[in-house]
Amino acid sequence: MPTTPATIEEIKITPMNIHAKESTTESQAILNELAPKFSQQCYDLLEYMLRGYTVNTKSAMNDLDIWKLASRISDLIRLNNVPIHKERKRSEKHKFKFIEYSILPEHRKSLIEQFNITL
Repeated sequence: MPTTPATIEEIKITPMNIHAKESTTESQAILNELAPKFSQQCYDLLEYMLRGYTVNTKSAMNDLDIWKLASRISDLIRLNNVPIHKERKRSEKHKFKFIEYSILPEHRKSLIEQFNITL
């Protein structure tokens, strides 16, 4: 977690793009029903990272209530052209591997402009 995250009072952007097609009829029905929620999750994830925070599976579940982080990251990268930095890490205590995602500082300004974000 960064020591001094940027303050974002309010972000007003067009709903985030999410994938539109699933591989099974059942999954497609779920996607159709939950598309607004998934779009909001992409928005929340983008806002979180623009504040300077890094995110991994655990923090996504605990802080953002996002259970399929990889899907939201994929939607941000592939459908919204968000340059997300990916870093593989290893837990010191438990010795397991995980991936941590972030938006590098040099990309924040252009993303704020691209998505018409008001700070």
